[in-house]
Amino acid sequence: MKKKLVAILLVAAMVLSLVACGEKKSGENTPGTPSTGGDTEGGKKYTYHAYLTNAQINSFSPTDWQTNAESQLMGSCMSSLYDFAYNPDAKNEYDLVPEMAAAMPEDVTAQYAGQYGIPADATEGYAWKVTLRQDLKWDDGTPITSADYVYTVQQFINPEMKNYRADSYIGNVGEIYNAAKYFEGTFGAAAPRGKQWSDVVKGADGKYTIDGHEAFLAWGMNTTLVSGDVLVIKDYAAKYGMSEETYNWLDGLADARGAIELTDEVIEKFFEWTSSDDWGNETEEELIGYIAYDDPSMAVTWDEVGYFADGDYAFVQVFANPCIGFYLYYGGLHGDLVKKDLYEANKKQVGALVKSSYGTSVDTFASYGPYKMDQYQEGKYAHFTRNENWYGYTDGNHEGMYQTTDIDFQVVEEQSTRLSLFLQGKLDEVDLVSDNIPDYGLSEYTWYLPQSYNAEFAWNTNYDVLKSRETEGVCKTIFCNINWRKAFALSLDRQEYCKSCTSGFSPSFGIISDYYIYDPENLAKYRSTPQAQACLCDVYGANSVDELSGYDIEEARRLLQVAYDECYAAGDIKDGDMVVIEFHIRSAEPENQRAVDFCTASMLKAAEGTSLEGRIKFELIADPDYYNNAKQGACDFIKENWGGAAMNPFTMMGCYCTDKSNEFGFKYDQYKATINVNGENIEKTMYEWYVALLSGEYANADADTRLAILAGIEKALLLYYHIVPVASYTEPYMRSQRVTYGADHFVNALIEFAQSVQYITYSMDDAEWEEYCKQQNNQLTY
Repeated sequence: MKKKLVAILLVAAMVLSLVACGEKKSGENTPGTPSTGGDTEGGKKYTYHAYLTNAQINSFSPTDWQTNAESQLMGSCMSSLYDFAYNPDAKNEYDLVPEMAAAMPEDVTAQYAGQYGIPADATEGYAWKVTLRQDLKWDDGTPITSADYVYTVQQFINPEMKNYRADSYIGNVGEIYNAAKYFEGTFGAAAPRGKQWSDVVKGADGKYTIDGHEAFLAWGMNTTLVSGDVLVIKDYAAKYGMSEETYNWLDGLADARGAIELTDEVIEKFFEWTSSDDWGNETEEELIGYIAYDDPSMAVTWDEVGYFADGDYAFVQVFANPCIGFYLYYGGLHGDLVKKDLYEANKKQVGALVKSSYGTSVDTFASYGPYKMDQYQEGKYAHFTRNENWYGYTDGNHEGMYQTTDIDFQVVEEQSTRLSLFLQGKLDEVDLVSDNIPDYGLSEYTWYLPQSYNAEFAWNTNYDVLKSRETEGVCKTIFCNINWRKAFALSLDRQEYCKSCTSGFSPSFGIISDYYIYDPENLAKYRSTPQAQACLCDVYGANSVDELSGYDIEEARRLLQVAYDECYAAGDIKDGDMVVIEFHIRSAEPENQRAVDFCTASMLKAAEGTSLEGRIKFELIADPDYYNNAKQGACDFIKENWGGAAMNPFTMMGCYCTDKSNEFGFKYDQYKATINVNGENIEKTMYEWYVALLSGEYANADADTRLAILAGIEKALLLYYHIVPVASYTEPYMRSQRVTYGADHFVNALIEFAQSVQYITYSMDDAEWEEYCKQQNNQLTY
């Protein structure tokens, strides 16, 4: 998911801001002196005019945000416990400094040894005490204490809420002791707990139980099917053949959790549907995928979770595994906050869950950072002004920073409109697309920002759902054939794709881009390691990475014929059937249409001389919510962009090996890979490898071991061909003529061009800029 623009540098993993950058001219301007009240000295205003490309904002709550647009709206209203601050004289040009913390954290492992899962003889790395500043306040002046931090973590992993961002605390570098068990709760799906249909037992009283605990049909709650797909089954039942009468009857039986008590009649009617052609002729044994039950023995109370207050201005965080050094600050210690009174006041029951509408309006959102939201119009506009209660304006530690008094976001979905507004002086930055490069690619105000984001094509591989999406004369189930997917991967000339369909991206062959750093101390790249290079050479059959092209039209042609023959023999495709791929992408802008046309042309060329010649077509489906739709199986094919946390490539596997995956049909908890670890061949599922690497037995292994596992996971994913990497982002954009950033060169993945809002300075205030633009007839020259 591509991220850009104005935001404070947040330390939380996957939330590090990527912002627009530009060339700094020496002596061009001087930073303003910060003051309270939203103005600099003399009452001058310095508004940064930014934009969002997506009008669909569901939540800018720290617990629930999903898209980059949503994170942008949060960013300037947050401050981190510790910050990576730009310092051109330091090693790697940054210093690690306390921000909301009063001092660097204290390792208190020895104090808690033998508790919270800490080995009795442990002396370091497990438990850390953070002491807070005592002048922290919410934007309304309410003091912030350790209780706010404890409450926030409890909400992130609240088992009644199942918040989207709970993974920040679970299965990651900063996993908190017992957080996963607390989050799971006692009521959950049977299949992930290793249960089978034979474990569902009918008692003399007619009630069905599992291990003596009442069993339910997981009608309106997230459940994991035997296939490995995670979905809310009621959302699919009406779409895929269940009669309206049966649907309404079952829906009327569901409790607040979305669960239905199992009876003979419920099982009979539900199985009538799952065993039908409409859903895929499933067997009775596969019913276990739809069953949930309550097991009180699994209960973990909050006081057993490794996160608690130590007085009013300190808290202790206990890790599931030791965490020290760089990663303690980069995704380890958790500092996001939600305001308790607002969060609680906006809770309500939503189906099986309790949800809070915190972060959906000005009145439901609170700031604890340098800016606060004071205007918000959904889908159109947001405005931020200085938060006069932020400590940083008066503590003496931020002199010469935060000249910006206001931040203005407007939703502008069309690139042509964004460029037009920028040239009028109404935006202070604008991304460039391929069509813009001939005119602006060499402008002194155009800079190129390396990014961690990778562009990839992704397939739906769920046979039953694809079958249900077919119409007369159209085949889609061929996407389930690995030879089809591999043929597609080999049909792509990535060099040509980057040249014709992007604004200067570079070809990508791996899931993890060249931008990722695995050794932060030395800024060493993952893609430069022997393990990462061997992964790509093995997948693409090259002797060295210098030989990689990923393009083999003859092999693609052979594989297409094999795929066709196999599907024809199985009765999945008939003479004359077209293969029509619905390509879901955010909008129908020309650059997106070129990507769709490129895919069609590539496959048609590969199909020449085969039984599929002339019978393949990709169709653009403009879909602003295509990520969520892909997760539900409602897309054939998407282009996804994953990135973030550029200093920790290991976390990237969570985008593919957990329920964050967009690739519907890929069974990440069943698909296995054998990886050689220190001379021993070990087999695990993708999910098991991810957990082992991030929070399990290899979380603190030596670098070579962890790199071997990461490369092994990446290789296994690439060889399934449900994900096809195509390009790595290098984002060209222009900055306003009045804006300067903190650095005149790319620093590193943490600092980039020191272009976050705290470093931005201006050569003109708002009034001067407006007058200057008028003098240029509101048509600036770049």
